Amino acid sequence: MDKRIDPTLGKSIYETATAYMATLAVIGSFTMTLAGTAKAFISPAVALTIVAVVVALAFLRGGEYRRRVDEFLERADFMMLVEICAKAWPFWLSTMFLIGVGLGIISMMQYDTWKHFMSVGGLVGLGTQYLAGQVFKF
Repeated sequence: MDKRIDPTLGKSIYETATAYMATLAVIGSFTMTLAGTAKAFISPAVALTIVAVVVALAFLRGGEYRRRVDEFLERADFMMLVEICAKAWPFWLSTMFLIGVGLGIISMMQYDTWKHFMSVGGLVGLGTQYLAGQVFKF
């Protein structure tokens, strides 16, 4: 038995949740890369459009997770939820950043400060997901 799997969750629920969070991480890393490298094209309207497309893509990719989420939430304790859901940090960071740009909360001067972090963080996230998938067969 895999030591990372909590026996109270069951293997299939754990794998479904971690696979969906990994998918969100890849989507988020791609979005971070896009947000960091395409500053000339990012306006508030474009940022909100990107967020809408990314959220729709995440929704479409999460069908299996949504079917099992009630059981997952019932059986997982708080720390297990944090551990699994934290893997999707690039998704949450990139969408919140672009929402901030879209709503005018983040100015373009602040965008210049964050664009380097976003592009490098996104590329590192994509590379890590790819290498982890190749080496550990996630």
